[in-house]
Amino acid sequence: MNLYSKHPMSPRLIYLIKKRSFFSSSPSLISNSKLPLQKSNESKDLENQVQDTSPNFGNENEANSSALKSQGQINMNDNEKSAQSSHVTEQDSQYVRNLVRKHDYNLYLTSLFSPQNSRDPLYSIWALNFELAKIMSSSSPEIALLKLSWWSSTISQLYNGTCVHTPTGRILFNSIQKYKISKMWLTRNIRGRLLQRKGFRDASDLEKYGEMTIASNIHAHLEILGVRNVNADNAARMIGQSAAIADLVQKILMAANKNIIQIPQSLVLKYNLDVKEILENKSSKALQDAVFDLATPGFTKLCGISEIFIPNSPKSAIPAFLYAVSSPVKLVQTLGKSKL
Repeated sequence: MNLYSKHPMSPRLIYLIKKRSFFSSSPSLISNSKLPLQKSNESKDLENQVQDTSPNFGNENEANSSALKSQGQINMNDNEKSAQSSHVTEQDSQYVRNLVRKHDYNLYLTSLFSPQNSRDPLYSIWALNFELAKIMSSSSPEIALLKLSWWSSTISQLYNGTCVHTPTGRILFNSIQKYKISKMWLTRNIRGRLLQRKGFRDASDLEKYGEMTIASNIHAHLEILGVRNVNADNAARMIGQSAAIADLVQKILMAANKNIIQIPQSLVLKYNLDVKEILENKSSKALQDAVFDLATPGFTKLCGISEIFIPNSPKSAIPAFLYAVSSPVKLVQTLGKSKL
């Protein structure tokens, strides 16, 4: 069943999609002019639909309820919630575990250091992350925004007591009920995808993206581990920022093969990078300098994390910090070789 086509949309959202002016004026990569385009009012309204952490469909509540029931997504009373919480199957667990193992094997290996009863909740958090990443990499802009809106609504349903009947949805529902995972970590991950779609103007945009996506998953992991600590939160935030930089540096040429320039626009202008050369996988001294400039603050953040925040965090938080293990390797290789 295609949940995206079945899920009811608000008239306002449908109207904005039909306008299409936003999608024709928003570039997916840096053009040769290297100048950002202005967004229309319709684009801002459409993004607000996705950014709303608690989507409100107004008078459509009854229609939505009817549609959800036809899909098996029935609002439950307290007794039904308790019964539903036992409906996670071994196939569900295997699905999210294999999804993490397939998309990020290093993450899968480090997850084995978490307590066994916390692994499925952790896998469901990252399974959602990979679902969102897949949306942004494989969908047209308009379809991507529709799917992000669907996920935003779905997260609200989970926190309102409605279990979504997918492997990720069932485990997420149980995890939210058991570990009281804060809703903002899931919704921030969704909203962070808008930054990725629009491109990064400078390094601070990239760091903000890492804070909203990767760091949000680490924050949720900390809550699953029962850790609520300021130093741990600061470590999670900075790990997310540095990991986003490391991932982008590693994937510059991979993205170029898809005609996408991921380097922040400010660095393109600062070093007068030739976009055509990057798309043709040609290295240059200017590109090496730009990548070095981008990687340096990421490595500095990791040094600060290891010296300040991690030593002052609870030991039980260590499994969540292991996501940072692969980032120093990527950044040191970049800084040491100073080339792609």
